[in-house]
Amino acid sequence: MSNNVEQAKFRKFTPVDREYPIFELVVDEGEVLLDIGATDEGVIEVAIHEAASNKIFRLERLLEFMCQGKRLLENEML
Repeated sequence: MSNNVEQAKFRKFTPVDREYPIFELVVDEGEVLLDIGATDEGVIEVAIHEAASNKIFRLERLLEFMCQGKRLLENEML
């Protein structure tokens, strides 16, 4: 099994105690690598999860994931 992360997808998580949803980056095994959310004031934040430990991202691919998650979140914040 490779530790390189090339394929992952976002899933939407909507906590009841937050104004905006959270988008979790998930790999096939169901592990959440990171999530992108916003504070109630609209500040976008990224949380790196323990499942991302020892995973390898090409910088370009990580930036693509981050931009994709940011776009998903911004669409929800409109």
